[in-house]
Amino acid sequence: MPSFEHYARHNYATRLGASPTQRATYLAEAERHVFPRFGHLPLDQVTRRVLREWVEWMLTKPSTSNQHQPRRQPALPLAKAANAGSLAGKPL
Repeated sequence: MPSFEHYARHNYATRLGASPTQRATYLAEAERHVFPRFGHLPLDQVTRRVLREWVEWMLTKPSTSNQHQPRRQPALPLAKAANAGSLAGKPL
């Protein structure tokens, strides 16, 4: 089972319809906010609980652009995937 980071890097590299700039932005956000928290976990261990805890953590962090607004960009798509149960079933 690949790690979440390995899966995400492969997904970002092969994402259809995303420009190179979008892929680079997604990857930079993941490197900053996602991989340090659970990138090391095998994909089948990235549970709804892990993602919910991460989303809660992300929503309490101030944004670098506005210290009063939480950073939400990478949190919301992963929260939706967690609630749909769609991560562990995706093969690499």
